[in-house]
Amino acid sequence: MILSRTHIYHSSLLVVLFTVACGGEMDDASTQPFAQALEISPDVSEQKFAVEGLTLWLRPELRPQKQGAQRLWTLRGRTGGNLAAVRSFIIGDGFGRAEILGSRTFVVTLDAHELNSLLSGLRLFVEITPASPRIAPAVVALQLGALLEPKAPDGPITIDAQLRPVNVAGELVYRGHMHTTLAGTPLAQTSTGQRLYVHNSADGFSLDFSFEALEAEAASRGTLKVTLLAAGRPSQRAEARLVLSSAELFRGDPEMHDPGFPVCAPEVQACIDALGEGDFDYGACASYRNVSTCHLPSALPQLTLIEHEEVEGILEAAYAARMALPAGKKLYANVFAVDASTEAPPRTSQVARAWQEALSLRHLTITTFASNNEVESFIASWQSVALTQAATVLYGEAPVIMRLHVPAIADGDEHLLLHYPQAARLIALDLLTER
Repeated sequence: MILSRTHIYHSSLLVVLFTVACGGEMDDASTQPFAQALEISPDVSEQKFAVEGLTLWLRPELRPQKQGAQRLWTLRGRTGGNLAAVRSFIIGDGFGRAEILGSRTFVVTLDAHELNSLLSGLRLFVEITPASPRIAPAVVALQLGALLEPKAPDGPITIDAQLRPVNVAGELVYRGHMHTTLAGTPLAQTSTGQRLYVHNSADGFSLDFSFEALEAEAASRGTLKVTLLAAGRPSQRAEARLVLSSAELFRGDPEMHDPGFPVCAPEVQACIDALGEGDFDYGACASYRNVSTCHLPSALPQLTLIEHEEVEGILEAAYAARMALPAGKKLYANVFAVDASTEAPPRTSQVARAWQEALSLRHLTITTFASNNEVESFIASWQSVALTQAATVLYGEAPVIMRLHVPAIADGDEHLLLHYPQAARLIALDLLTER
């Protein structure tokens, strides 16, 4: 995936870059455009661009569209004169689908994969060919971005408008930022019911979207809710929007208007190298695109679900434990093979992080147990003593155990990870509360 540097939004303003040609003939491809920056509201209905002989209007916001079970996204535009053809592409390949709707209107349609690539920084080009042979074709270069639009900007919780694409353990994450003047633990939940990973940052808190969560939230037109677990439980709501963050209309070679893939900057590599052992969050170093060109530490181990006879005894013990639990509690067990890229077994913290990433449960807090007595008491409360004993006999070693949960929620779901490093196995126990 090809990615690029993000653009900065100021408050609720969207910065749009457009170009206007100057001098020369209208069909002279050597005409040099110049750039001008404008600040406009993201709610503006259209943004106007022009080169000599051609005027273009684009709608800044992308809109979802259902096509059977598939969700597509559209960006619409119109021109001042009749159209002969439109074509969308990236450097070296076609991309998206551009179609003429009426004599002067067109639409660019993107699927989820294409949308994710463009939100991450890939630049899209749309070639516009006027019907008049006297007007030379022009190209518009488009950059997309994601916004969080707060509903009450003056409250005790403030949410920055911009979402940045960052690299976390080799994966693409869209990261927002929030601040509060109050003490407390923030929880963030989308309108579709998904809880986001919220963590401390240098000057506040960061909240991370997977692409799937971001797309679903933007399509729902609902509001993300951030609640502070403090006196009065203050909250803030924000709407996710997918928008045109910058555009450039020009004539000439599109490759001259594409940033290409950057080389790793020395300061970015130095930032990556300075991270602590086991820290795979590169968001503070640079954007996803700029980090991805650098040398990264070993990736997280791969987890593969085991479903054959090896785990029959473990699953039978899990079923017995589930039957012994009090009403309203359900226990589930899954066993994974741990495939690391190194000869030495990966650390349990890396395995736990890989499990979180695989299940999109990055909002959970990892807790290690203070003593063996605490471990035994906790396992007994889950009715899982027989299960852990069976696994220890099967794999010939005692597990390293980690607990994952949301500390601020008294009766929430809990997860227990039993890592067997030498056997390269992970047992994930999920204790869920029916609601």
